[in-house]
Amino acid sequence: MGGLSACPDRLSGTDATIAEVVPAALVLRRLFGAIRYAARDEGFRAIFGAAISLIVLGTVTYSVSQGWNVVDSFYFAVCTLTTSNISDPHLTLVSRS
Repeated sequence: MGGLSACPDRLSGTDATIAEVVPAALVLRRLFGAIRYAARDEGFRAIFGAAISLIVLGTVTYSVSQGWNVVDSFYFAVCTLTTSNISDPHLTLVSRS
């Protein structure tokens, strides 16, 4: 049956990996296509460059000043830039100082 387990709604092994990777690849393909399309606009590059710069600067700032790891710092920098709500009630970051 090509890697199907006894439970028909679950995939196992290689089939599960492929089933997870293909949608992610399609999302990335669409994202990069949208960025290429938007890059035709004359003001997009300046705005996109500023956003990337702010994310990098925020990541470095959080990492150095708060002692957080890079992943947590990146998460908070993106949340701050996009003004999205950090609604994870179990998220607690403790400084290592």
